[in-house]
Amino acid sequence: MKKASKHCKLNCLNKYLMLKAELKIMKCDLSGGLELFEKSALISKKEGFIHERAIAYERAGLAVLYLSKYILALPMKSHVRKSRADITPKQ
Repeated sequence: MKKASKHCKLNCLNKYLMLKAELKIMKCDLSGGLELFEKSALISKKEGFIHERAIAYERAGLAVLYLSKYILALPMKSHVRKSRADITPKQ
């Protein structure tokens, strides 16, 4: 995709940016991922790719939901581990 985005920017750059954004999200880099989704959406708008613009915004929204659940769950998981350790019988 990277190669194709260099040769035919009009068709592939927005898709390449979406893929890079997904990789950033997978690495828990929300701000970097959202920035790339926004760039992809702007390029899609400029080139008239309405559906791909919608997909970029949809994936950005899902990334926020996914990472917010993940981030909110982290303290709870440590709290559950601590409470389990408190009730585990010690030998």
